[in-house]
Amino acid sequence: MQQNLPPVPNDPINNMDFNWMRGRASAMLNELVANLNPQQQSRVNGIPLVSDNEDPSEVNAYAGCQNGSAFMATTDGLLEVVAYSARFRANDEVFQTRKLDAYVSMVAQGAGNGPLPRPQPGFTDPNQDIDGRKVARQNVLFDAQLAFVLGHELGHHYLGHTGCANGGGGGSGITLGDINRVLSSKIPVMNQPNEAAADQAGTYNLLAVGSRRPQGMQFNEEGAMLVLNFFVALHNAAGVGNSVLAVFESTHPPPSVRIPLVTNAANTWRSSGGNPPPVFSY
Repeated sequence: MQQNLPPVPNDPINNMDFNWMRGRASAMLNELVANLNPQQQSRVNGIPLVSDNEDPSEVNAYAGCQNGSAFMATTDGLLEVVAYSARFRANDEVFQTRKLDAYVSMVAQGAGNGPLPRPQPGFTDPNQDIDGRKVARQNVLFDAQLAFVLGHELGHHYLGHTGCANGGGGGSGITLGDINRVLSSKIPVMNQPNEAAADQAGTYNLLAVGSRRPQGMQFNEEGAMLVLNFFVALHNAAGVGNSVLAVFESTHPPPSVRIPLVTNAANTWRSSGGNPPPVFSY
């Protein structure tokens, strides 16, 4: 971790700047696509990333098809959880606090219909919150989580699971309204082998992207573990009836199942020197 960095009084993660977060998600998607081999790139170049802000309590991301065109989407609820998780995990690492645990407990107790529960002012020490080391770290963790979430969904497209990512982009005119008018096409039926393949391919992709970033901005599978462990902790604190967990698990396997898959994929990537065997599609 970098030392003696100046304070950052207006970091967009601290400020919960959703426009900035949506832009970061798009930039991360571009990095992930650029890392793919030419054949995979040809299938997914130009696929739009739609911001789903219809339900402020929905925490999810998905890949799907609309009128034969491929798209990807992230909910604002997901971006919010990813931002807070990065922010509080960084605070815990730098200052040995337990803010992430407290945040998970807050979501477990307060999630329901309507916006997600948010920490009140004073939840973190204001001086710690703007500490340059902590801010730098939370930005890396934010990108690392996006790389996992988007890498998984992108994998569904180039592995052929959705059936509509066949090159030529996804149609720049796709909007959230278009998607919501055909909800059955929003998310493909969950298929366990496909989910495992998308986790494996997405992990290979995020590790390659993370390893090639500039010094101080690199990441590994830590973002994947941060996302998945958040949902495991939520399950332990609130049970399967929690609305945030229920939405996420309606379109993805249980996080406790995915953690060893991601760990094994990361170990395979490293042991192969960054050249793992191809991921099979089902």
